Amino acid sequence: MSSQSEDTEVLSLHDLGGRVTDVDENSATFTAWKSSYETLEAKLTDRSISILRKSTSFKKVVSNVKDFLFEGDEVVINIKQDKTDQTQWNVTRVRLCPDQRPPHYDVVRDYFVRGKQGPARWPKKQRCHVPHARVGEIVSIMSEILQRWCKIPIKLFHDIVDEYGDDQGGVFQSYVKTKRALTSFIRTVPQYFYMDDDDRVCMYEGFDDELFKTEFAEICLSLPQWNRSYPLSEVQVIQTVRDGYAVLQPLLQRAERLYGTGSNPGLVVALDCEGCSLSKTGRLTLVQIATMEGKVYLFDVYRCPYLFHDGLLADFLESEAVLKVIHDCRKDTAALYHQFGITLTNIFDTSIDYVVLQNQCQVAGTKPRPRISFQNLCEMIGEEMDFTIKKSIKKKMVYIPNFWATRPLKTNMINYAAADVYMLLPNVYQVLHGLIHPWKSVFQLMCQDAIRKEIEDI
Repeated sequence: MSSQSEDTEVLSLHDLGGRVTDVDENSATFTAWKSSYETLEAKLTDRSISILRKSTSFKKVVSNVKDFLFEGDEVVINIKQDKTDQTQWNVTRVRLCPDQRPPHYDVVRDYFVRGKQGPARWPKKQRCHVPHARVGEIVSIMSEILQRWCKIPIKLFHDIVDEYGDDQGGVFQSYVKTKRALTSFIRTVPQYFYMDDDDRVCMYEGFDDELFKTEFAEICLSLPQWNRSYPLSEVQVIQTVRDGYAVLQPLLQRAERLYGTGSNPGLVVALDCEGCSLSKTGRLTLVQIATMEGKVYLFDVYRCPYLFHDGLLADFLESEAVLKVIHDCRKDTAALYHQFGITLTNIFDTSIDYVVLQNQCQVAGTKPRPRISFQNLCEMIGEEMDFTIKKSIKKKMVYIPNFWATRPLKTNMINYAAADVYMLLPNVYQVLHGLIHPWKSVFQLMCQDAIRKEIEDI
């Protein structure tokens, strides 16, 4: 792509493939391919450090061009003619190309399995002192950094982590404090990283997303299935404070009793919300909760908003003893907090779980990753569901903005609302929960972050 500037009358070329031919502390020379038969020489000289900082997004660590560019590196660059000498081309942006290395393991399953069960395989002869439960956090931090610049000298990695920010509470500096410890960790997780000949940390290309989906579905279907012995018939619509209290008090007491004896969580339920263009300002009208025993409760907070603070619903949603399984908590969280002052606590977001599993299995693609739809997730896990009613209801929601304010609730509305939470337990939750280790801590942090962003309106 090219553009002609009327003010300076110099030509700019963007996204050209090239190679580093020479490099020193303050400059670099590139050969760029203008076409399949024409090459240009371009230089990174003026403001080289500033351009590299902008290209890598590392504001302080970049002080030497030779730390980030090596002779022979493949790059993608933007170039611009020099104002005083239009035969010379100056580099205005540079992006390092990763090596086209396939995933370390041949199949997705190896990123989940060690022996018959457990976390991703660790070589027996190369152990490091990082606990399995924290591996995912460190890999996640390193992957985020390598998304910005795909080859980083190991001697600079700790400085970059300090600048970039360790959102996981200092876990990186706690467990891999030195270059030697980091080298040991990289050798311990060869499915994610490797060292090139120039002592730079690099990341594997990763699996194709479609291949991951296919193999992920096969893995899910091979796992034990928690078959329901009950139909979707036990649906109770709660419209009074008395009924809400009668339903939630025993559930909350059981959760807190088990939580107090060391069971974490004390109780697992499925959660969803409906509303009129549900959002921070879009009115929340219905809260759905399902139990592992197959009972579904629809709390009509449109007709009786007192259900939240007088009917124990707020206490239930904010309880640490109750794990709330939900698919994409963002709109629900925003509506609960900004309309009723309720902070959703202790969630298991299945859409975030799938994103973490993609990261755990080194799936190629840009980050942040898009959330998967509930229908697609159910189909991959092998959870059969008739989505005909859902599709018809969704069409009505488009043309009737206040659809979920319709009262009394019609049968198709009750079935639609109940189905979302009914489908989450037990299979969807049990399968995803069983695959997430050793990235569970990353998953928990991402769930907390999703809630924080909606509360702080980021």
